Amino acid sequence: MVVGVGTATQRDDDPTASVEALALMVRAARSAAADAGAPALLDRLDWVGVPEGTWAYRDPGRLVASALGRPDPAAVTTVFADVGILQQDLLTAAVQAVTDGARVALVVGGEAKHRERRAAIAGVEVADTDDGPDAAPDVRVRPDSLGVSDLEIIRNTVTPVAAYALIENAIAHDLHRTPDQHRAEVAALWARLAAVARDNPDAWDRTGWDAAAIADPDAPGNRMISFPYTRRHSAQWNVDQAAAVLVTTADTARELGVAPDRWVHPLAAAVSNHAVPVSERAEIGRCVGAEVAGPRALELAGVTAGDLGPVDLYSCFPSAVELLAAALDLPLDDPGRPLSVTGGLTFAGGPLNNYVIGALVELVRRLRADPGSVGLSSSVSGFLVKQGFGLWSTTPAPGGFRAEDVSDEVAARTATVPVVPDGGDGIVVTFTVDGALGAPDRTVAIVDLAGGRRTIATSADPDLGRSFVAADPIGTPVRVDDAGTLSRP
Repeated sequence: MVVGVGTATQRDDDPTASVEALALMVRAARSAAADAGAPALLDRLDWVGVPEGTWAYRDPGRLVASALGRPDPAAVTTVFADVGILQQDLLTAAVQAVTDGARVALVVGGEAKHRERRAAIAGVEVADTDDGPDAAPDVRVRPDSLGVSDLEIIRNTVTPVAAYALIENAIAHDLHRTPDQHRAEVAALWARLAAVARDNPDAWDRTGWDAAAIADPDAPGNRMISFPYTRRHSAQWNVDQAAAVLVTTADTARELGVAPDRWVHPLAAAVSNHAVPVSERAEIGRCVGAEVAGPRALELAGVTAGDLGPVDLYSCFPSAVELLAAALDLPLDDPGRPLSVTGGLTFAGGPLNNYVIGALVELVRRLRADPGSVGLSSSVSGFLVKQGFGLWSTTPAPGGFRAEDVSDEVAARTATVPVVPDGGDGIVVTFTVDGALGAPDRTVAIVDLAGGRRTIATSADPDLGRSFVAADPIGTPVRVDDAGTLSRP
């Protein structure tokens, strides 16, 4: 069970006055122990799991354990989860470690990208701890696949904002909305998250932008990136943030004097690790993995969506929230239950591969404030490639924690289309336009060709970009040459 949660944030424009990501992780871990009311938890630390960041630490868990004063950091089992590993899987591993005998497990991660960026602007160097070329974690968890195809790399559609925008425009078409109608809906959804961040003291951007300010690409600092996403729709990872979660048993908690009102139990988890690139998905506006894993997590916990209290849906871009909510049958606009407890990756901040840990911190706080309620956290990896869901409550599950990987079922239910580098006449499946609304830089389209094949095409023609933005082009004919250049027939 979780007994302590903590965060650490710094926002100093002088990079020489800031600390590195390791120091932020240590601060977050100490904060978690203080939150539990038992600093001695850190003396019992037997397991540390860290999701990969942009830093160069080779064994960050060992560095954290040593900095926390663990008498023999070599005796601590350290786990390093690469990018592409669901954070729910790391949380589940921590619960399992305690079940298997670890006295206390710590999941911690963080970034100091703001510090790094300010140093680059100022032209100064800031140093990070180097744990040496021989440092290595006890366990390194690597993904089987990142869910990116060769052609997506070749034709440069692997940026997160472009990939999620391709999903977003497919959703809009499936809902029979015009581009303008869908832009308004997406901005309203993101404004509701901005309102949550406004009231979250840990959030990076507490401005509380309204829908008009989010949608307007002409607003200062809010350029259009990939239609329909402006900068204020996009995950913000240039942050100095860390978060930590401490897991232990009831016996250890009692021994160390952790009050029962601090205890939050994992009820169930379900994940899908079946990775399919965006361009190969037969239905780009759906998320089969979430449709299977989300209901399965609820079933394992013995609850329904209607039983849920606080919810945090992974929110790197609006399309992720829309599809995760649809999988759980949660309304997007319920005023009594926002779909984020933090404000999401845009406004609360999204340190690489560690957002879910920070969201769980806030979820735990809310569950403690409403004993007996059930909360849900969710994880995403890549371009909505993998999905995970966790259920939590101050009341333990009668049968104990249950976890399941539903990847095989998702694979059986997921239809795919072969993607080829060929040209020919075809039909637009989905699209995005980089730098749209006034200055289109590049149009990207996924195109169905004859014979059940599919390709990716791009164009630098600004007039084509303007036409795609003005009226939904999905389902209309286009031509692709052998180099992958898109045009109207």
